[in-house]
Amino acid sequence: MRTILLLILCSPIVMFAQHEYDVWHFGENAGLEFSSTGVKAIRGFFSTQEGSASICNRTTGALLFSTDGIILYDRSGSSMPNGRGLLGGWSSTQSALIIPMPGDTSKYYVFTPGDLSNNGQRPGLAYSVVDMTLNNGMGDVTVKNVRLLDSCAEKLTATLHCDGQSWWVVAHAMTIPRFYVYRVDADGVHPPIVRNVGEQYTVEPGQPGREYGLGYIKFSPEGTLLAMASPHAAMLELFSFDIGTGDINTPRTVRRGLPFYGIAFSPSGSMLYGTTWSSVWQFPTLTSYPPVAGIELGPIPSYEPSLYRGGIQCGPDGRIYVADGANLRVVQYPERYGQEAVYTTTYAVPLDGGIAVLGMPNVTECLYDRSRIVFCGPPIAGILADTAACVGSCLTIRDATERTPTKWEWTFTGGTPGVYDGRVPPPVCYSTPGTYAIRLVVSNSYGADTTTRTVRVVPLPIVDAGPDVELCDSSYGRLHASGAERYEWEPDIGISSKYAPDPIVRVFSTTIYRVKGYTAEGCVSEDVVTVHYRTFDPTISGSTELCRGMATRLTVSEADSVLWSPSDGVSDPRSPVPLISPDTTTTYVVDIWSGACHQKRTVTVTVRTGAGETDTVEARVICEGDAVVLTAPEGQRYRWESRPDIADPAQQSVTVRPVTTTTYTVTVFAANGCSSTIVFPVTVYTGASGTDTMPAQAICEGDAVMLTAPEGTRYEWIPGPDIDDPTQRSVTVRPLRTTSYSVRVYAASDCSRLVTFPVTVTSAATARLAFQPFQLEPGQRSTIELRATNPESFTTFIAEVVMPLRAIAHLTVEEGVDLGSTVGLTERTMRIGYAPSATGSIRFSGEAMLTTETDEPFICRVVSSEGCGTIVGDTLRGVEWVGCSLDTRTVRFNAPSLAVLFATAGHDGIRIGIRAATGTHCIVEAWTPDGRLLSETDVVTQNDSGLATLRPSCRGPLFVRVRSGVQMQVMALMAW
Repeated sequence: MRTILLLILCSPIVMFAQHEYDVWHFGENAGLEFSSTGVKAIRGFFSTQEGSASICNRTTGALLFSTDGIILYDRSGSSMPNGRGLLGGWSSTQSALIIPMPGDTSKYYVFTPGDLSNNGQRPGLAYSVVDMTLNNGMGDVTVKNVRLLDSCAEKLTATLHCDGQSWWVVAHAMTIPRFYVYRVDADGVHPPIVRNVGEQYTVEPGQPGREYGLGYIKFSPEGTLLAMASPHAAMLELFSFDIGTGDINTPRTVRRGLPFYGIAFSPSGSMLYGTTWSSVWQFPTLTSYPPVAGIELGPIPSYEPSLYRGGIQCGPDGRIYVADGANLRVVQYPERYGQEAVYTTTYAVPLDGGIAVLGMPNVTECLYDRSRIVFCGPPIAGILADTAACVGSCLTIRDATERTPTKWEWTFTGGTPGVYDGRVPPPVCYSTPGTYAIRLVVSNSYGADTTTRTVRVVPLPIVDAGPDVELCDSSYGRLHASGAERYEWEPDIGISSKYAPDPIVRVFSTTIYRVKGYTAEGCVSEDVVTVHYRTFDPTISGSTELCRGMATRLTVSEADSVLWSPSDGVSDPRSPVPLISPDTTTTYVVDIWSGACHQKRTVTVTVRTGAGETDTVEARVICEGDAVVLTAPEGQRYRWESRPDIADPAQQSVTVRPVTTTTYTVTVFAANGCSSTIVFPVTVYTGASGTDTMPAQAICEGDAVMLTAPEGTRYEWIPGPDIDDPTQRSVTVRPLRTTSYSVRVYAASDCSRLVTFPVTVTSAATARLAFQPFQLEPGQRSTIELRATNPESFTTFIAEVVMPLRAIAHLTVEEGVDLGSTVGLTERTMRIGYAPSATGSIRFSGEAMLTTETDEPFICRVVSSEGCGTIVGDTLRGVEWVGCSLDTRTVRFNAPSLAVLFATAGHDGIRIGIRAATGTHCIVEAWTPDGRLLSETDVVTQNDSGLATLRPSCRGPLFVRVRSGVQMQVMALMAW
């Protein structure tokens, strides 16, 4: 089943903020880092009392360098090679100002006003130039301390020219109301425009900094307002500024009588914030607000009479930060009026060990959002949009034009709509794959600009979740998705990985899984697959009790296929309804499959004694005229053979009185209908006459034998030197030569019979087992013979062949009985039994398959024997192995669960048959005797078997090795 899901690729709403001030360094090792996730405290590079400055990469926000007005620090915190000795000061209000050099993106101007707290000096204004291409990209100073003014206040700020490229840098005189306005463009720093404007301040004699020396000057974000604070004169003024000409006019006293030090504008410029040594004030700058003299928002908590505060700065996140010692206080909503701006003494940004003493970094807020600048030139067109979209989706496209356009004309080739006039176009939808152009023409009264970018519309993936899956009980299955680059499954319950194309699943109820497939561009479609859960509980029915020789039919329910094990007594091991006829009671294990389901069941078939079976009990001995009770085994009913002395042949026990030795027979019927015949011999002794002779028993000289008399009431063995107690029924004797023993057995009425036991004694002969030296050489078969010099003394003997640990040979028994061979790392013996023959020898042949150099011998030895002879002779050692060597041992493991059934060579390769459990992963290899791998392949067994084909790269003798995990089997050397 397949369905299609459309993924709409949307761009986020973009604020036109740049990143020049994402990192601040200020105060005593204080710092902030701004990002999309928020603001965090960092450690600054320097310790200063008041002003500082930092600059970052405009695109990434990564720090480039920072300064306290005295030393320039690169991004690692080290001073630049020529970066010491700038003319700012640790107690200068705005001791440094950094602006990009117009026309060169790798260089920056650093302006520094002096520190007026240095009595006896008249510090002025200077600038230096930093080139970021020097010092391996860490930056260095190329122009240093170019003097602009010999005397000035500690005030310094800047804003963009209306051309969007050059700058206005503004300083102020120390004692009179005079501004110095410097234009900085691609030609450098121009002579100042001097404007005498504003109120003449008066201060008490002896004040450091005099009338105008201390306090901030600050431009509004769009550059049209200029504010100035002078704490010693207790004044806060506001001016108008023309960013096209640099003219300063329209002075306005905002508030007098308070020691204003710091200044900040809200992001829109609608609110002006001023700080005294101890509190934060807010003043509207737009006429839409009530014409009030301002409002005090709250105190700066850490202020003390001897500990001044007052640093304030608007951040790139749009909030205003106030220096407060170990913390920064925050105006949360600077555009709102009064208490709605939310300035509280309970919320603060901790500086993690840094201290904001008095000043904050000097920032030119116009760089936060250049779109607020009213430019005096044609706009620069810009488009912000994704580069790829999916068929059937709609693309969000944004205007990224700079320099104040007034008209926008959009063209969307292949999209709907095809054209649009206005700044914010609606979503543009695409229905056909291809590459299409987005064109924007922007204009204002100064001119027009055009830009084009392309968007690639890609087709949706064709996702296939694969066929439905059937799982049984708690079994596992695997899903198979295809058609996409990456995937996501849901629900994520019962699935090994929701992001894998082929996860393993295990469910306990039927579950529908939905997979979403994504292209590299993010386009998505989906498909579903059903995992069917079923319980599989097969049963085996039919009679499980039967008489021996009979059969019963058993039926396996719910079975597609079965396998009975063992197969003995099963008419068809793969039939679900076989006939079962075991010889003895047998427990069968039945593997049962139904679809993908598999279960094992066991069933025990009990075999009762079958009809026609006969069991003869030990003979009863009585005297002539006596009676004896005969009792049949337990059964359901009985039928004794009709005889005159049996009164009721249907009883379990009968009393009989035979005149002569007689056999009585009873048929015993079980509840299942099975029957058996029991034979009761009854021996009748007549007086003291009669003799019985038992079969002869043969022993070796020096051995003992136990003799047991027939059952009676008492016994009299004819005394002999090796009979300890002649009254026992059984005696143990150790005759030195062939002899006969006799015992008189008495019945209940004291009648008796003489029983004779012949015993044959064989003399102990000495035999010798001879070994012949031999070699096992690769490619040649050698025959080994172990011979007894007088085999007639033996019935059997067993020899053992032990191979060196690091050698492999294939041994074949030619005369004798192979009692079991294992060749491996820990079991490496071959045991061979002698069967009686004229030669009295064990013969076997061997062929070396793989050896390594070793001093360990090949050992042949006799481990046991039967017969009256004894074996003498040394164990054969030191058999030579020649012809092969290999650094890595290859051994054959005793692994009954892995077997090589056959290996045959043909014109197209070597075919190898393997027996192993279903699902076993086997590696099949062909090796030369000297240890070179010629060919390999792998096979996974099905139905407990597998077939592999090897095609060795060259011809000659080789052997085949099959391995799986730690198990291994090696075939004999063969020709290819």
